[in-house]
Amino acid sequence: MEIVEDSLKFVRFEEDGLEGGWICLYENDTEKIIQTQGSYQLVQLSSLVMDESVSDCLKPKQIDSRYFAEYELCENLKLETKIYQVEKEIKKNNQAWGQISKAISVRHLDKADLLSLWYPLAIEEMRLQKILNVKKFEIDHLNQAIMKLHTEMCTTREKSTELNYHIRSLNSRMQHGKNTLVEEKHLLREIKQLEGTRDAFIASESKKKDSDKRRNNVYETFKFGRDQNFRNQVECIGVEDLGVVKKQKHLISQRIQPLKELVKRISNEISLLQVKLSATEQNKNALYEHLFELKIQWENEV
Repeated sequence: MEIVEDSLKFVRFEEDGLEGGWICLYENDTEKIIQTQGSYQLVQLSSLVMDESVSDCLKPKQIDSRYFAEYELCENLKLETKIYQVEKEIKKNNQAWGQISKAISVRHLDKADLLSLWYPLAIEEMRLQKILNVKKFEIDHLNQAIMKLHTEMCTTREKSTELNYHIRSLNSRMQHGKNTLVEEKHLLREIKQLEGTRDAFIASESKKKDSDKRRNNVYETFKFGRDQNFRNQVECIGVEDLGVVKKQKHLISQRIQPLKELVKRISNEISLLQVKLSATEQNKNALYEHLFELKIQWENEV
């Protein structure tokens, strides 16, 4: 738009009692029409105004230029509102995602602190449990040896008793039975063989007299329970005090249990937060897809 000044020029007139009035000069070759507050007169330009007034009248025309920025308006305000709402939801969803991620990081740090307390105790518990397992195996082995000794001693006594009973039975048949000569000779031969076996058995037992005493002591210890003698046998295999080891392990287990429960609870919380985080990410993807569709629709309508 171009605005051009009119050809009218207003100057102050201070002559012939017209001080304070205004004149209007119209360009017309050599003459100008002077308009005062009263009548009209024709005068020469040089006789009316000073050089400065003439120069003011002869100034070049001024051009006032104004510029207007053109922009396209979205006719569908409803669609623009939808886009704004979706962007707002995306921002809110991103804030929720950040809060959940921060909470997961904090819970992971808490879990790491608890595990740093748990691991040394777990290692010590495993060490004590290993000691108990080894000594338990040795004690069980000792028990099995005692049981075997008990069985062997009972078997030996039973064999000795059975041998004596069989010999007495054969002697009774020879003395009181009605036997033929052939039967008596057969019984006598069998008795002599059994007597020879008993002599060999007695000789074998005499050679093991010292070992039998030791076995009897062990047997008596086993027979009357794990008293001081049996504990001395246990100490011989390397265990000074199993009760102390068991007590230490029990105390460590009591310290581990609350840590284990806290770690389990934090792990469950992390799992729930992970589920929420996954749902938030899915919602974010859906919102971005919806926003993309709305912007395509908006561009097509503009």
